[in-house]
Amino acid sequence: MTIFTATAAIAPLPLWLSSFALLVPVPVLLFNVLIAGVALVLSIILVYQGCKALIHDSGNDVVSMSATYTIIASSFLAWVLLLVIVWAY
Repeated sequence: MTIFTATAAIAPLPLWLSSFALLVPVPVLLFNVLIAGVALVLSIILVYQGCKALIHDSGNDVVSMSATYTIIASSFLAWVLLLVIVWAY
């Protein structure tokens, strides 16, 4: 398994683990939002590090930042599309 495959497999892990915050006995919305936000930031950092390793960037981070932004934006768009499909039916 290469570093690229491993990064792609590990990147959504913080988001999956953030669902354990829903097991808090007293449902506190702020706590759940905070945990989900931290998980999202960690996931974005993992995607950025994977793009940086994939591009073999030697100092100019613009290309890896642009790739990370494109990946996160397309993921968000797919998530919104999924929500629209679920709410429509």
